Order: sequence, then structure tokens, then C-alpha cells
Amino acid sequence: MVGVVEGFVPQSLKVRSYQAYGVSKQVPEIVKSVVSDLQTNGLIETAKSYYATYEPFAEKLTYAAWKQFLKLPYAPLAVHFASPPTLFCAEKFNEIVGSLKGIHFPLATYIPTVPVEKLAKAVKVNVST
Repeated sequence: MVGVVEGFVPQSLKVRSYQAYGVSKQVPEIVKSVVSDLQTNGLIETAKSYYATYEPFAEKLTYAAWKQFLKLPYAPLAVHFASPPTLFCAEKFNEIVGSLKGIHFPLATYIPTVPVEKLAKAVKVNVST
């Protein structure tokens, strides 16, 4: 039965499924490593370490996805019209979060702010290209 199904599955799908299976076999070791880091360094230091390690990689992937998105029909036009109100709302959100932190509102310190400068820079650079 497996041989019959394999005849209908595209080669690219077979390759990706084998890659996913290989990655899934590594998950227990990765989890052990993360738990060990948490026990050794604590939650905050571990989070800072992982953020510092993976944030540049995540930004690179995000930039690549953004460039692909802008190739879609009407995407640059939509970004041109949607970005000013979006950036305005993000700035207002950050002001509200800052006010809540200023009055020591419970759990306000855990609410992240929106990186408005990064967003504005990405929109201005990428829409004009």
C-alpha cells in the first residue's frame, strides 16, 4: 500500500516530510536544553539570551516575507494607504501602555510596546522600492 501511495506523492513533498521528521526527532534534545537553561539561568535571563540569539534571524525571515508580500498585486498600494493609520494606532497604544506603567497598573510591565520606529522604517524603505 505504501508503494502505491508513494507513486502519487510529489518528490518535493517527500523531501519536506523527511526533513520535518528529522527535525521532529531532535525536539526532545531541544526541550532538555531549554529546560536546563531555565533551571540554570532562570526565566528572565534565558528569555533574554534566546531573544538576543534568534531575533536577528527572525528579522531576516520577516524581511524576506515582506519583500515577497510586496510582489503581490496591489500590495504596495494597500501598504501605502494602511500604514499611516496603523502607525498612528501603534503610537497611541504605546502611549497607553506607558501611562499604565506610569501609574503602576498591575501587569502593565508585562505588556510589550510596538516597535513603531522599525515598522515605519520597513514601510518607508520597502514601499518605495
